Amino acid sequence: MAEETFVCSDCGQAFPVRKMKEHFDEAGERLELCPEDLDERMNEQESVRGGPGKEKAAASYSEDAPQDAPYGERAPPESEHGLSGGRPTPDNARPSVR
Repeated sequence: MAEETFVCSDCGQAFPVRKMKEHFDEAGERLELCPEDLDERMNEQESVRGGPGKEKAAASYSEDAPQDAPYGERAPPESEHGLSGGRPTPDNARPSVR
């Protein structure tokens, strides 16, 4: 069975989908990048913020990306475990079950 692939928005090469990284640029455009091109973009930016992606658990956003870029500064969607994105904190930790 052939593994599903994507084409990197920067270099144009095909990679397995499991290697895809999401990045939202200054125009709010969603880019599908290979890990190497994502590293390059992040190193070129003065500041990059992270957040949930549309297809991946995490995405990077150019600091100048519009605030209404998906998901921008809005709260991330709830995970399958009822926690908002990221590691549990006292505010979003699951109650202990006895």
